Amino acid sequence: MIQNVFLIFAFLTSIFTLGTDNLIIAPLLSQIAKTMSSTPQYVSFGITLYSGAYGVFAIVLAPISDIFGRKRTIGVSGFTFGICSIVLAFCSSGWLFLMLRFLTGLSAAVLGPGLWAYCADNFKAHKREMMISWMMSFFSLATVLGIPIGLLISKIFNWQIIFLFTGIIMLFSVGIFYIYGITTKQASFSIKKHFSNISKAFSLNGQLNISMLFSSGAYMVVYAFLSVWIQSISHFNSIKLAWLFFLIGIMSFLGSIISGQLLRKFAAFKLVAVAWLFQVLLITSILFLFKLPILLACVFSLWAFMVNFGNSAFVNMISETTSDLRGSVMALNNSSIFLGFTLGSMMGSLAMAVNHTLLSNIIIAEIFGIIAFLLLHRQLSQKRR
Repeated sequence: MIQNVFLIFAFLTSIFTLGTDNLIIAPLLSQIAKTMSSTPQYVSFGITLYSGAYGVFAIVLAPISDIFGRKRTIGVSGFTFGICSIVLAFCSSGWLFLMLRFLTGLSAAVLGPGLWAYCADNFKAHKREMMISWMMSFFSLATVLGIPIGLLISKIFNWQIIFLFTGIIMLFSVGIFYIYGITTKQASFSIKKHFSNISKAFSLNGQLNISMLFSSGAYMVVYAFLSVWIQSISHFNSIKLAWLFFLIGIMSFLGSIISGQLLRKFAAFKLVAVAWLFQVLLITSILFLFKLPILLACVFSLWAFMVNFGNSAFVNMISETTSDLRGSVMALNNSSIFLGFTLGSMMGSLAMAVNHTLLSNIIIAEIFGIIAFLLLHRQLSQKRR
């Protein structure tokens, strides 16, 4: 019993830390730039380097947990993540800051998929469904609350406390995994087997994960610029904005939890299909509400609910595979999510620079959402044959 409590704590705190670490520095860029004697634009590359390293390298590096064992892989990557975070707290050089952010993202690329796969190894049957739903809830909550937590910390503390606290928490969680986690089987390392596992994972869920990439991109292309847009069309101060993002975070959290409960009665693929369809409908409604801040925030909160409702069911659906391939499957999924985030933020930046309103971002999100739904429908139709 005590062992399970500690393991659950370690899983949830680790995944929450990974989720917040991407965007939590966004409101602190000016503070960090001042310490580094640099510009906010320069240090903002730290966000891109983190998500880019995660998205690009997750699929290449994370499947090594299938070969070296989940416990050892999580230990090494979690330790590296924790140490890099602590060193960041004492960093005063711009180039070193960016390098450490890249290394942190690289560690996260191994750690994140490893955690999802390790969760499926440690918990069986309905306990696995609920645990994955809780992890997805905390991850969703973390990605949404990263900005408001950063805003709050910027008002009370300095930016260094974030990285110091993050590093200590991650090292503590890794210690728990080493003491209480199960040891998964290891195989002799083989480059051929490593890339064979990646190829098998893609052949199993390739279209599904491309669908996830576009779904994540659709969400991020609006979410990343929502606060800037709402502030430009309303009188929201930073406190009101933080409360708005808190509402979005709660809706994300509830989406994953409710999805986990419904998985006991409905097949995962049905929940994913419903969620993806509702996302398209909600994006369409936002097209007519983008100049009305309160209604925009309410509909976006419902969108956040459906995104994480679907994502939770999606992760449960793809986790039902053999243990020796699970690390590769989860790596491909994590890679698609973060590549989607990177694609969405890049497309959103270009759209805002050209059009200066959120309308073009919403149109891009609509296109991405439709592509995601069509790919999902095609893949599920093929699997049912």
